[in-house]
Amino acid sequence: MIWGFGPVFLWPTATDDRCGSGKWGASPAALALAQQAGLQPSDLVWFGGDVHLYLNHIEQAQGQLEREPRPFPTMRLTRQASSIDDYRIEDFEVEGYSPHAAIKVDVAV
Repeated sequence: MIWGFGPVFLWPTATDDRCGSGKWGASPAALALAQQAGLQPSDLVWFGGDVHLYLNHIEQAQGQLEREPRPFPTMRLTRQASSIDDYRIEDFEVEGYSPHAAIKVDVAV
């Protein structure tokens, strides 16, 4: 996200790709913080440190690659709270969310 002073970089140091790394991004809290600071978020840059794929996740990864990509959803705030502590779940609206069915992955140990 660019909040008027440069991009925000997310750089997890160890990433199990099939168990969640690509499924999270800028949180509702980041959106609320930007609004409270009077900044407009735009770009998020994600780097993965030590990204890995376990052998028992190969089939699920192949299934993921075969899916047709869908447009990214957007999130917006429906109001500006008086402080960061005054936001409610109803203040966050997700638009255009059309997920594929879940892909079950066993945790590799």
